[in-house]
Amino acid sequence: MTKKLNIFISGAHLPPITGGIETHMWEIARHLVLKGHRVTLTGSLEKYEGQLLPESEVREGVRIIRIKGGRGVFKRPIRMLYFLFTLLREHRREPINILHCHYLYPVGVAGAVFSLISGVPLLVTEHGAIIEDRKSFFRRNIVKFAMRRMSLVIAASKDRRDICREVAGGRVEVVAIPNGIDAERFNPEVLAEKQVAGDLSREGVTALFLGRLASVKGVHYFLEAVSLAAKEEKGIRALIVGGGSQKEFIDSLKERASKDDLKDIVKFVGEVPNDRIVEYIAQADFAVFPSLAEATSISALEVMACGVPIVASCVDGLREIVEDGYNGILVPFDTEKSSYIDYGLSAAALRRLADALIDMASDEKKRKNMGQKAADLVRENFTWKKNAESLEGHYFDIVGTKKDKGRAS
Repeated sequence: MTKKLNIFISGAHLPPITGGIETHMWEIARHLVLKGHRVTLTGSLEKYEGQLLPESEVREGVRIIRIKGGRGVFKRPIRMLYFLFTLLREHRREPINILHCHYLYPVGVAGAVFSLISGVPLLVTEHGAIIEDRKSFFRRNIVKFAMRRMSLVIAASKDRRDICREVAGGRVEVVAIPNGIDAERFNPEVLAEKQVAGDLSREGVTALFLGRLASVKGVHYFLEAVSLAAKEEKGIRALIVGGGSQKEFIDSLKERASKDDLKDIVKFVGEVPNDRIVEYIAQADFAVFPSLAEATSISALEVMACGVPIVASCVDGLREIVEDGYNGILVPFDTEKSSYIDYGLSAAALRRLADALIDMASDEKKRKNMGQKAADLVRENFTWKKNAESLEGHYFDIVGTKKDKGRAS
């Protein structure tokens, strides 16, 4: 019999607040519960749609604990202290077998202190902040210190794995486990059944941007590329689905889209619930991910799983899921190194992005062939079920209990 573990997974935001990392944490927790483990998610106590969320609840068998924190300049350190005290309290009530934090800093550092005090094994999944952490003397060194207490660091792409190994300097094992998708919700069959949502005309060809409206996602470059492409491919349309906290940036996007060259061909939908994302993917002929930094993008995987091909920047994790000319189109930007700072995009790179949009928009047969290959790739390699199975194996290795050894649960 397989031993059942008491697993704590910790991050910043928790359901119903959504985002790539939040989706990752939730899906892993849900799948581990289905495998019989006791799983608790911990994160910040926040408001959702104007209402303060409960400090604790259970969703689909996953226990959720939301932790309050301070305000102002001391908000982060006070929240980390509350996080530490919460872990110590819960560990006294029922021993924790595994602590799995998301991000090396700051939650991974607080987790390292808890591990030092309690002896509980610590894993950390790094989603991308390591790119900036290594540039800061303070954060780089505090992360190095925390790594001494970590049993394993998991990176969401091979590129991030290599960066983590550089920072770790051999202090801890680092592996790559990509993001995934829910194969029951995102597949060509479900897409075909969905009624087209919204009122964007189905005349012409629709290019979808799906994701957080932030400069690092390159959505402003998407608008400029659409403007260039529309001069040659008259039927092209743009559908932008997503929200974000960068109000000034989002306002600038909408102002740009109101100009004469874009006002009739760009539609903003805003943020939509996860259970409605497929409806908007169903409106797209292809999708565009012009990110400046990206792991194995969950949004891109969801689109590909539905049989919709993508145009993507040739950076980081996007290179790991798109084979140029086979299941999508990769566009070289000015550098293939990921950066969370927008240094601007050259006219040549913007032209390459526009040409890729024209190439995809003008060839329906190519879109269909690439879309099928994209769906096959994701179904075979990038599901939350596979991700959870891989994680479970690492958990058992770390606690010293192998599966199928007949130990009592």
